[in-house]
Amino acid sequence: MANLNPTNGPRNWQRAFQMGDLILTVHEINKRQGRFAGFVPPYGQVVFASRSPFLSAARALLKRGLNPNTLLTVVHAATGTQLLRGPIGQAAKLVVRETDNGPRFVEYRAFKHRRLKDAINDDEAS
Repeated sequence: MANLNPTNGPRNWQRAFQMGDLILTVHEINKRQGRFAGFVPPYGQVVFASRSPFLSAARALLKRGLNPNTLLTVVHAATGTQLLRGPIGQAAKLVVRETDNGPRFVEYRAFKHRRLKDAINDDEAS
């Protein structure tokens, strides 16, 4: 399973920044709706509305050509608390699914139209 580490120490994002991680700052876009937007300097807003902004941001950053080993740290904008940290290559492969036993990380699968579009692009590149 992926090496994604939740942390709950207050304001410990400074340590992540000093270690060279990318910092994803998230804020809830509609109060109590569970959707978050996220901003990563110097890439700007990489997540516009997501229930799992860390995983969504990882996919967006990989599409921009970042190294899969790049560490991404999520920081809550309102509290400054570091929430989650891990390599974008591993995070991009995951999605959160609700199960009878609570939320679980499972393998990410692109929507059918994205897979078809990627297959067409691969054929054109050949």
